[in-house]
Amino acid sequence: SKKKNFKKFFPSKILINDNISLRNINSYDKSFKLIKVKSFENKLKIIKKKNKKALIIGDINIENTTKLINVVNELKKNKIISDFIFKPHPSNQYYFVNKFKNINFFLKKIDEFKQKIHYVLCVNSTTAAIRFAEMNNDIFVYIPKESINLSPLKNYYNNIFFNDLLSLKKLIKLKRKNTRENIYFRKLSNKSWLDLK
Repeated sequence: SKKKNFKKFFPSKILINDNISLRNINSYDKSFKLIKVKSFENKLKIIKKKNKKALIIGDINIENTTKLINVVNELKKNKIISDFIFKPHPSNQYYFVNKFKNINFFLKKIDEFKQKIHYVLCVNSTTAAIRFAEMNNDIFVYIPKESINLSPLKNYYNNIFFNDLLSLKKLIKLKRKNTRENIYFRKLSNKSWLDLK
């Protein structure tokens, strides 16, 4: 019979993490052992999505840096990032510290920055972009409309330049689409796994 032939392709134990699959497979034959387990994949993906943190690297141009901060604030409101850290240019850092009271600042040298981040955003000609690009960070460069691209990365990278919130969201979406994240089950202490022994 078809069920008997189909059974040949099954091992002695089958792990299933949803009720629909459990019901469908159970309808073929009950001679093999079905084990219902819990999947942490979706939960881990939600955690990963919620904990995206960005670093803003300020420019000597106060106006352009302020525009970048406003764009990143919108990213936060849209829940594309969870939070951001701002490293202002040394020449105007006190201006921004006094102006923005609810921002996490990093005022030391950029070489001393050790925190884990997912995105780096900087303004046009910022040379610090090179350091983070070499570290394989996802970096995006803000080029104000009607401005010349003076970024040191312009001849080396594509799809990192944006001029408003919409264009930045498209770049981030493209980056996520091209990045595959492998998530594995590691919580062996879960009760649903104990029957595997």
